[in-house]
Amino acid sequence: DRTELRDGCGDMAFLTVTVLDAAGNPVENACDRVHVQVEGAAVLLGLDNGDSADRDGYQVTSRRLFSGKLLAMVGARGTGEARVKVNGKGLKLAEVTLRVVPCEARERRVFPDLCKEDETEEETFIRRIDLRALGSTRLTPEHPQVEFAVSVLPADAMQQELTFRVTNGEGVDMPCAAVTQEGDRVRVTALGDGNMYLRAAAANGYPHSRVLSVLEVSAAGFGPVGVDPYRFVAGALSDIRIGEITSGNDRGVAFARDGFSVAGFSHVDFGRAGSDELVLPVFALDGNLYEIGLWDGIPGQGGRQITTLRYQKPSIWNVYQAETYHLPEVLRGVHDVCFSLDRKVHLQGFTFTRCSRALRRCEALEADQIYGDTFRRGEDGVYGIGNNVTLVFEEMEFSRDGMARLHLEGATSLQENAVTLRIVSDQGEERVSTCLFAGGPRKKQTFEVAVPRGMCTVSFVFLPGSSFDFFGFRFEED
Repeated sequence: DRTELRDGCGDMAFLTVTVLDAAGNPVENACDRVHVQVEGAAVLLGLDNGDSADRDGYQVTSRRLFSGKLLAMVGARGTGEARVKVNGKGLKLAEVTLRVVPCEARERRVFPDLCKEDETEEETFIRRIDLRALGSTRLTPEHPQVEFAVSVLPADAMQQELTFRVTNGEGVDMPCAAVTQEGDRVRVTALGDGNMYLRAAAANGYPHSRVLSVLEVSAAGFGPVGVDPYRFVAGALSDIRIGEITSGNDRGVAFARDGFSVAGFSHVDFGRAGSDELVLPVFALDGNLYEIGLWDGIPGQGGRQITTLRYQKPSIWNVYQAETYHLPEVLRGVHDVCFSLDRKVHLQGFTFTRCSRALRRCEALEADQIYGDTFRRGEDGVYGIGNNVTLVFEEMEFSRDGMARLHLEGATSLQENAVTLRIVSDQGEERVSTCLFAGGPRKKQTFEVAVPRGMCTVSFVFLPGSSFDFFGFRFEED
């Protein structure tokens, strides 16, 4: 900030150290450790890099750069010239001369020599990550994956783990490709259509990424990838936008300040179980009431408004506050989900809560598979179930291994009809129970049955000699 100091009055100079490349341009990702030496009529007072994650002290003679820069504080001590020298491994020596002149002060102030030699072992940081595609980065069903050769510069940089992600342009993870790593090779495999970026990052000893390399990859011909609503979906992933939609805080999305605007997400897959509970983290600019429209489909393009979500909380600047909503219906299967507003708020994203398919009433006609010798689908059930018929229900989740009550609704002309219940978990655990359904007209009966914990497939098996009309069922856990 200056080239002349006054001795004896506590005068200081602040010098910025910047690493330049061969063309003289600043290297923003330089993380090198540099050494600062002050000779002559001045003393080094301290070094600072502005990085809150750096645990090095201030009163040292060497320190790592942050965003390619470092600040050195130099204080006058004596008169004449002071030389400030900066060097580092692989860097050229840089030097600047300061002039120190006398100062007429009533009380002379002299800076002590407090900076200590840093005994930290010299490190060579990664300056660049090279990604080289070993094939076309335009992925198709005939060419579904591409490999990348990975190398770092300088070659003798400190050994550390590199991280690889597939993201959109805003750095949010995308579900349309998978990344695997084997040695110095990284493979990107397409799972669905989309334009994406392979991001390689190195931390260089810090708790966050410091060096980043990016290459664009595209995939077409695979079809869309369903969005999983039961994991947090960032607002930045919205691919349906109407009005002045912009990027929001923390990978969210911001609605228009004035006028109607829509942010939506296509191909949201709620599965067979579905959901009727939604969690929205919102940052509103004030504490007024906001009415958020929730749509099945796109507004103005055949979409249907499901409900209005009312949001009102005291505003905390730049802080998302979550609100939970119970919907008037259960969403099942694949939907385009949109949110609409006529005022500006930031929406961080959304999460739905999966319904337990097992713990709600399931109609017999909802079976994922029905097969066997004799049966007939009616308006409200499966009629005339005879020899060797099986009804299969998938995605049935139980909270624990043990006993549960099965409420079964049906009718049989027999004195009693045996219904074999076979439940198999995703881990291969199996429970089999036999329910003897009493004869007579349509009614509900309850049976104690054994269930395994976790996601399961439930099969109702009707043996030879059966004569049963099946309407529905529900499990109940204690």
